[in-house]
Amino acid sequence: MRNPGTSEDGGERGETNEGRMERRQRAHARQHHHGLPMLRLEIPLFNGSGPRWWIRRCERAFKWYGVEERQKVTIASAYLNDVGDAWFQRWSKVREECRWEEFTEEFYERFGDRGMADIVEEFNKLQQLGTVLEYQVRFEELKAVMLIHNPYLTKAYFVSSFINGLSEELRPMVKVLQPRTLKHAADSVRLHELTVEALMKKKRQVAKGVQQGSLQLGRGFTREVGRSVKGPPLPAPTDLHGRMIE
Repeated sequence: MRNPGTSEDGGERGETNEGRMERRQRAHARQHHHGLPMLRLEIPLFNGSGPRWWIRRCERAFKWYGVEERQKVTIASAYLNDVGDAWFQRWSKVREECRWEEFTEEFYERFGDRGMADIVEEFNKLQQLGTVLEYQVRFEELKAVMLIHNPYLTKAYFVSSFINGLSEELRPMVKVLQPRTLKHAADSVRLHELTVEALMKKKRQVAKGVQQGSLQLGRGFTREVGRSVKGPPLPAPTDLHGRMIE
């Protein structure tokens, strides 16, 4: 007999869709990794899209809970949907050892549209084309993927890569400061960007004021010239005898 305070699927009455999904994820995880640490809601159930975002969430949870390398694949596989789980069963069946790095690489190939080689190429060619914030967001996304596959990349490497991708106007300003962290470099370049924007705005305002002043001066000169050309009325035309021609 069902508890009066529960719904048909065992949840609390009045439970939201988000709460119901979280409860199902916990139950799904419990069925797949008995004896392993339970990562409460840190890892969402993979729904077949956004593999890089999902792997980053896994990495974040693993770091937070201190999960050992040998447990990562087992725990992550518990948060795969039916399609993902079917792929994982085929993938793991032909391997004696499931390494996390190998899992992520082939996971991207199966559920993503780009390989690691493409990610590395984009990272090396990344350039600031819009605002500093837009550039920084994309840089951080690619950096996270790069670190998953090569955790030995140094802070100095990423700082240098970040500066080299900046626009030609901002790059020298940041280089002279010699930032040692990515945060310092990003904060410095955003401050310079705001300064440049303020100067450009002031320059436009001055130019607009000069243009308006010149326009008003030109209109006044035209009025004065118009007045100066006005003279006495011309005499009426006459014939050879001095008589007025009508």
